[in-house]
Amino acid sequence: MQPWSKEPTGPIVGPFVLLNRDKRTLTLFGSIHASTDIGMITSESIPFLAENVTASLLILGSESKEPITLLINNAGGSVQAGITIIQAIEHLKANGVPVRMVVMGTAASMASVILATGSIGHRYSFPRALVHFHSGHQQIAGTPEEVERAEKFAKRLHGQMHEILAFETKLPEYFLKRVRDEWEENSAAALDPSTEKGREKRLKFVKEFLGAETYLSAEQALEAGVIDKILVPGDPLVDEIFRLESGKEGGL
Repeated sequence: MQPWSKEPTGPIVGPFVLLNRDKRTLTLFGSIHASTDIGMITSESIPFLAENVTASLLILGSESKEPITLLINNAGGSVQAGITIIQAIEHLKANGVPVRMVVMGTAASMASVILATGSIGHRYSFPRALVHFHSGHQQIAGTPEEVERAEKFAKRLHGQMHEILAFETKLPEYFLKRVRDEWEENSAAALDPSTEKGREKRLKFVKEFLGAETYLSAEQALEAGVIDKILVPGDPLVDEIFRLESGKEGGL
């Protein structure tokens, strides 16, 4: 099956559906899985795997430098599957293709990290949306040596998440202001990402922030620099995203 289609590749409730190729709009609905998550998928869900949305992103990016929009209402899922999508987004941004994020309902867990990866200035949320963060959970079984290797691998994956949140958002500043209530005049300088100490502190505060289950409203996500704008009712950008070109095929 092609990773894109002029018609939806399945029911709209599926996790990954390309709404319309001409509009360059993809959805990230449901949860995030890869084909390696054998116990969590069925044959019907295969068209909506992370590999498919990744391929769709890369194909659209190769066709034009016009922005690509990713609509999000997602509960999270596999960290490694999410990293697969993030790598495609980073490639597009490096090639000058803006990747626009729109949280329609919830961006939870790994989906919140994908949200943060969007192009700065192009990360949006509906006003009643929620953004959820936590450290993640993983069950590891096996011999002591196997457990140790798995823990190292998990730590490396989570380290990539921490870097994205530390340097693509203002979560360290938000944590210091709103969670610790310890913001001082020199705090901004202490968190300067251009310095080694500033980078270390940003990573440290992100790890602490993720230590608790945290739900941010759209307003809080805006303050935390996870999104760049709230799409209030009547915002013309919403119509722009969903409006089909006259005479074009595809769409919902």
